[in-house]
Amino acid sequence: MKLPLFSYKSVIDQAEHIQRRYYKYVRNYGTPYYIPEKGLGWTIAPNARHRTLNATSDSMGFRRTSNNPIQQESSQPRISFWGCSIVEGCEISDDDTWLWQLQEKLKDRFVIYNGGVSAYGTDQAYLRYTKRFDDIKPEMSFLGYATTDLIRNLSIQRMLLMGHSDEYLFLKPRFVLKSNQLELISPPETNFENLTDVLKSPETKRLLKQYDPFFEKCSILKQLIAITIRQCGFNIKIPLRIKKLRAEALRIVFGIIKKFIEFSRQRKTDGIILFLPIFRGAYKTGNDFDTLIHMLDRHGYPYVDLRNVFSDIERHDMEDFLTPKNHYTRLSGDWISDYLSDYITRRIGNTQRS
Repeated sequence: MKLPLFSYKSVIDQAEHIQRRYYKYVRNYGTPYYIPEKGLGWTIAPNARHRTLNATSDSMGFRRTSNNPIQQESSQPRISFWGCSIVEGCEISDDDTWLWQLQEKLKDRFVIYNGGVSAYGTDQAYLRYTKRFDDIKPEMSFLGYATTDLIRNLSIQRMLLMGHSDEYLFLKPRFVLKSNQLELISPPETNFENLTDVLKSPETKRLLKQYDPFFEKCSILKQLIAITIRQCGFNIKIPLRIKKLRAEALRIVFGIIKKFIEFSRQRKTDGIILFLPIFRGAYKTGNDFDTLIHMLDRHGYPYVDLRNVFSDIERHDMEDFLTPKNHYTRLSGDWISDYLSDYITRRIGNTQRS
């Protein structure tokens, strides 16, 4: 029986497959929805449509929040949201996403920008915010956090983290802690043309060994030991030091939050942390929310805890408010947009009076 072993060659093979598929895709359909971007790993292409998801982007590369073109000259306050696929609204159509619904409820009083990108960590979301800030100049910005961010923020190569990757094999930056300060590790730029060559580079492999804790998944010896243990009747996963990394991961998240708040304040923008709960799966929301909220309270940083929105979920089946891959449905999007519409209206009203 052939053993299902994972190695760095698995990453290289997948990179070659993605490059071949890319050239065929471009010939048949044009630019993909998700594209590589220097300094972020990947992003959403402008004026793009995802072929399998009912998702479209505007001329600036943000997922659409209305049928109207982005109101770049609008005098209405601009509100931006940044984060992962939960913010982007994956698995559902544009007009079912919670940010589309929020734009509808706020009508022409505010302009909503959806800066979410699938598979992002808090690190990429923050970096995209700083990179695109001057394109939007928002009066209010929300940085999303979900429990999946804990491990994504530690990762550079997504396939090492997940064991597979269809669209996001490009190397992403990550923050590391050095002398209790965040330092940004920027890997070599990867794109559809150079992906395989960069991943094959000895320098890239050394960087991943040093800064990507999930590189140890490539250890054939550890995999063989784990297989032997399972064959003896024990269900034990390959240890990835997740528990030991948890404290570091939380400190990194809070460090990113601090940078986000400071960046926003320097630009006279109201920066707010948005906690995005998930109620099932491997990365179900846990006490990481409470730990981070305690840190935010100590520093007086503003936040919205969307667990408050789901206080009556016992009356619903899980499938009513979560999609198969744990994104919010139109129903839960309705709850969230109601809650945020009230919050934004009150907060901006209070700011204008003070």
